[in-house]
Amino acid sequence: MCGVDYRTPYTQYMCYRLLLSGSSGSRYILEGRKIMNPYLFALYAWTESMTMHVTFKKVAKNSSTDQMMILRGELCISTTELLKSLISLEGNRKGKFIRLFLQSLFRTYITQVPRGNHGDFPMSHLYRRPYPDSTLHDIKTGDGFIISCRQWKCGQNPWVPEEERKRNPVLLVNGHSTESYYLPTEPNDLIRTLLEEGHETWLLQTRLHPLNPSNNFTIEDIGRFDIPAAIGKILELHGLSAKIHLVAHCVGGLAIHIALMGGHVTANHLASLSCTNSSMFFKITVSSRVKMCLPLIPISMLILGKNKILPIFKTMKATPRQQLLKSIAQFIPRCERCTCDECEVFSGIFGNTFWHENVSPSMHHWLNKVNLPRLPMAAFPHLRKICNNGFIVDSNGKNSYLTHPERMALPTLYISGGKSLLVTPQTSFLANKYMMLHQPGFRHERVVVEGFGHSDLLIGEESYKKVFPHILSHLRLAEDGRRNGGVSAEGLKCSKEALDWGDDPSYEAGCEGFWTWVSPSVNVWFANHSVFCQGAVLPKAFPHLLFKGITTYGWPTRYWFLHGVIEKIKHMLGLKSSQAMVLNAMGYDESDGKITFEKETNKICFSPPHDHLLPRKIKAFQKLTRKLGGVLFMSRYRSTSVHLLGGCNASSHPSDGVCNPNGQVFDPKFPPSVHPGLYVCDASLIPCSVGVNPCLTIATAAEHVSNHLVQDVLKYRTREGIEFMGKTVEQKPNLIPHRRLDSSMKPTVVIKETMRGYVGGMPCSAYLKMKMNCWNQNGFDERYQVMDESHPLLRGKVGGYVVFRSVEKDKLHVIDGDVDLCGVDYRTPYTQYMCYRLLLSASSGSRYILEGRKIMNPYLSALYAWTESTTMHVTFKKVAKNSSTDQMMILRGELCISTTELLKSLVSLEGNRKGKFICLLLQSLFRTYITQVPRGNLEDFPLFHLYSRPYPDSTLHDLKTGDGVIVSCRQWKCSQNPWVLEEERKLNPVLLVNGYSIESYYLPTEPNDLIRSLLEEGHETWLLQTRLHPLHPSNNFTIEDIGRFDIPAAIGKILELHGPSVKIHLVAHCVGGLAIHIALMGGHVSANHIASLSCTNSSMFFKITVSSRVKMCLPLIPMSMLILGKNKTLPLFETLKATPRQQLLKSIARFMPRYERCPCDECEVFSGIFGNGFWHDNVSPTVHHWLNKVSLPRLPMAAFPHLRKICNNGFIVDSNGKNSYLIHPERMALPTLYISGGRSLLVTPQTSFLANKYMKLHQPGFRHERVVVEGFGHSDLLIGEESYKKVFPHILSHMRLAEDGRRNGGVGGESLKYSKETLDWDDDQYEAAGYGGFGTWVSPSVNVWLFLALIVMLVSFYL
Repeated sequence: MCGVDYRTPYTQYMCYRLLLSGSSGSRYILEGRKIMNPYLFALYAWTESMTMHVTFKKVAKNSSTDQMMILRGELCISTTELLKSLISLEGNRKGKFIRLFLQSLFRTYITQVPRGNHGDFPMSHLYRRPYPDSTLHDIKTGDGFIISCRQWKCGQNPWVPEEERKRNPVLLVNGHSTESYYLPTEPNDLIRTLLEEGHETWLLQTRLHPLNPSNNFTIEDIGRFDIPAAIGKILELHGLSAKIHLVAHCVGGLAIHIALMGGHVTANHLASLSCTNSSMFFKITVSSRVKMCLPLIPISMLILGKNKILPIFKTMKATPRQQLLKSIAQFIPRCERCTCDECEVFSGIFGNTFWHENVSPSMHHWLNKVNLPRLPMAAFPHLRKICNNGFIVDSNGKNSYLTHPERMALPTLYISGGKSLLVTPQTSFLANKYMMLHQPGFRHERVVVEGFGHSDLLIGEESYKKVFPHILSHLRLAEDGRRNGGVSAEGLKCSKEALDWGDDPSYEAGCEGFWTWVSPSVNVWFANHSVFCQGAVLPKAFPHLLFKGITTYGWPTRYWFLHGVIEKIKHMLGLKSSQAMVLNAMGYDESDGKITFEKETNKICFSPPHDHLLPRKIKAFQKLTRKLGGVLFMSRYRSTSVHLLGGCNASSHPSDGVCNPNGQVFDPKFPPSVHPGLYVCDASLIPCSVGVNPCLTIATAAEHVSNHLVQDVLKYRTREGIEFMGKTVEQKPNLIPHRRLDSSMKPTVVIKETMRGYVGGMPCSAYLKMKMNCWNQNGFDERYQVMDESHPLLRGKVGGYVVFRSVEKDKLHVIDGDVDLCGVDYRTPYTQYMCYRLLLSASSGSRYILEGRKIMNPYLSALYAWTESTTMHVTFKKVAKNSSTDQMMILRGELCISTTELLKSLVSLEGNRKGKFICLLLQSLFRTYITQVPRGNLEDFPLFHLYSRPYPDSTLHDLKTGDGVIVSCRQWKCSQNPWVLEEERKLNPVLLVNGYSIESYYLPTEPNDLIRSLLEEGHETWLLQTRLHPLHPSNNFTIEDIGRFDIPAAIGKILELHGPSVKIHLVAHCVGGLAIHIALMGGHVSANHIASLSCTNSSMFFKITVSSRVKMCLPLIPMSMLILGKNKTLPLFETLKATPRQQLLKSIARFMPRYERCPCDECEVFSGIFGNGFWHDNVSPTVHHWLNKVSLPRLPMAAFPHLRKICNNGFIVDSNGKNSYLIHPERMALPTLYISGGRSLLVTPQTSFLANKYMKLHQPGFRHERVVVEGFGHSDLLIGEESYKKVFPHILSHMRLAEDGRRNGGVGGESLKYSKETLDWDDDQYEAAGYGGFGTWVSPSVNVWLFLALIVMLVSFYL
């Protein structure tokens, strides 16, 4: 009860170790620890002392055949059980036991007296293995700073064969000050490991190192000067043809990416890159982010003054300023405290950089007493900017690096610690996806090592077993690629994987949602701006005008930069230059170039046309250069057009050109008339290249126009200008009143809005200018009040631009945009939407669509009003030019407007009706959040197509169950479907089991419900209508009764008609799935009769959302049973008569909060009892009408107490609350499919995750699948309009595989792959990413107040 680890003397452990024996003869070991850490004093004391972290292992009888099973989880003791434990204490010294136990907790949390000390541990084995000799090189950087680089030659290792010593050298770059590679106390540090592998190793000691401390530098300086200097030194010794492996940690990794993406180091000299807890992204934990947001670093810089170096060793003299900062650092809270003063100061500044239990005492002593005497802190302000942005920025905080992915042409490996307290695994996740997207031709890997923190990835005792093998494997693959002449084809698989920008499965809760990422076309765009040749006839002196190596790119990549500089110097000094030759290639481009004018900067911007022949031109030039043996210089700019044509194309109609065939310019206001006297007579009339020098063609066109010009002038003169002048005088009076009429009849309000956020995980900013009421509507106010549509003053056009550097380097200009600040969806009339739709154009010629919605939902009144009205949910898509070749890009994210920007928008309002605009906007918000008056009604939607398609005939069978209750089963014979072939009708029958009362399969209004889909597939279909169904309501039953009696009766009926050899496919939803598992695992149905099992939002587990869990914990269900009395059936239809008790319960249900409200009373009552069973925008109006007005007249509620026990336990239990089913996995010998909705408000995706892992573990010989369908909730998985496209194919595919297995005599060998996957019992990526997060929006205090209000209502009712 008071265990101690000498490495963490402040922490108390309650340790348990149990050897368990099962009736089957198997043995298991359960090891558990309660970890009590004095973090923030006793804030977490209750949780820590109640929660045991458990590891459950199976003892293998035969190590060669038995598979290892390791499960991890938590066991908690409730308050009730704790009180029972204290009351049931036995023994004659129980008083002393309680006193000693409380004393230990008081020492841990209050006095915080350590138990033991790191310094007490014997250091006899310190430096027991001699370290290989090394050479220290002093290097002068480009800015004149002296750094050092330590070299270990591989030849000093005699056991490495000679041929293996030819491997590329490795350069190691440390993090911020602390040493991670050179560890004399450790027998297996990374340097020793690399030398044994055969790599010459270099360790860079930058200006961050205690040996070379500086008072004025940034991380950018390390990337710009230190790293290039070290690489230059290595290349100087090994030759320019050598390639270097880079391994970097933390800040060193940031500097490496700055060096590469800033162009200070070329990727041509690098063999590979490996980074630990670092990348071009730098995502830190919440606690670290809070520290970075607070002004701790500016205050620290102010305290230190001019001397930015902090002495760490106690033996070193410190100034009063430095002593003050060390005292503040010791006061900062951290997760693990330490008895070592130096470690306390360092962790106070950075946070816990390693878990003490992962680091040996000798390593801890060397780090804190030998390695780090002083800490240079000058780079902290720059580090703070990087942390707050989440990616590398320059010292001014600008994004100057992520816009250059083309410079990262090398294989990469990113490693994260799975338990880091500083940098989250999202850092490596984003970096890996970024590289897969932008450099698909190279191998990119990402690893998350469980149990490791930050620095202990490299300095931990187990690092050589769990971390170093990944680095060495990455180096070997890069070496193999070098020997084979390039990257292996295996690496090319990344190009397709990059399109799957899903959520990070290794990142814990709180990770931002990612769906997709930037299309590889972005990489192509960058490439097209990297290497260009000049396609033109140029004068002789042109080569001197090109500053070779500066304004051009060179090929081949060796000495071209130096050659260009020397040539420029020769030219300036008048010396003889090298022989130069101008190469010219001619061809057609796509004629899609544009010239635009920026009003803000008064700049003319040119967007060059795409040249699809450019790669072929470059290859031809490179081939010539290779033959001639010279250096090729190519312009940084696009192919040049020396004969400019087009721009004012001649056409017969204004829609196709600017001028008519005579050169007269069309008047767009009065087509097809022209502007009198305005002509175009130059090359811009000619729409495209004529293939030869166009001088004569231009002259001919000009002559043609001049002839017509002369004729027109003569006509005007002969008419003495009367008609011309008359026309001119006629137009002027009409134009002025027309404009005044526009200003009076079309009043506008102009709003400027600036939103920033992350789309697809990348920073994005939108600078919008909205012009409201852009069209005339007479009598609009009254008409739209009747139609519940938004006022025209709340709708308008959008201009402006979007900055999204990861997609396009330049601005994305809005060429067309619409906004509606009070949008309404008739399916969700209580919700207000602010809808934006923008068509964006880039200078590259690409076009994009940005669609966004601010969703304002009156959930818990106006509790979330501010967040909802300032947050826009965005979908960013690329418009594919060629659907057959262009890849689809869809990014999702959020853009937010800050309080400051919102105030700026309000202040900068322009227009003559801005007062009314603000009034209308506030009225709409007041209606949404306060009065909650719906806009429109689902019932107003025309239901003319209800039952438009006749439903197949069926037979109703009445069944008597084992306990004497009558249930029914409806049968659809497949032979009624004439287009199904005879041989296909031999498929096994399907039995469907509904959820709690609501119909999910038999939907007469829908053309593609599951029953119709199964009949078309060739399956005879049966629909079980249990005692839960409104046709057979019962006043006394449980879910267990359905599994024990109803389901066996239905299966027995099918077997009676088809024979005992037939097998049945089971499909169940929600409570039906619980009953199916009770029937199978309770032994009431044999798996021998089942062909497959498919469950939607259900399994043997039943994990519900937080809001549903709170409702289940409150005594709402017992009180509901008390209100109903003996009659446990609740009438739902308004037309049905209800008793006062039932009316009271329906009133309470209407009062319960739910995320989506509905004007339909039956839907309101049902969702008040259960919660939102579906998202209204997924369900058609016809299904909504049929469900609430036809399908469900009454609701049997007798099974609610049993359902509450299942929900509170999280898995199926019997009616007494005992676990009688999960202990029988051997009865589940069948293939399974578990489907969850990714946006469910009732049952979380963890339900299917746990079930799938359970089945893979206990039944590895069968196929088991799990699917999470994005955008769906609970019942809409089966009743949604898109269900037949997105859900039913999974069910049908699962049945086909089961049928194929039956025909082949069993399950295919493919399913056996699950036997090893069961060992990976990791967190659910959907649960971790925040799916089902809607349930967490409910504050428990709200439910408590509702419960109190409910009690008051009940008391007033009975009194």
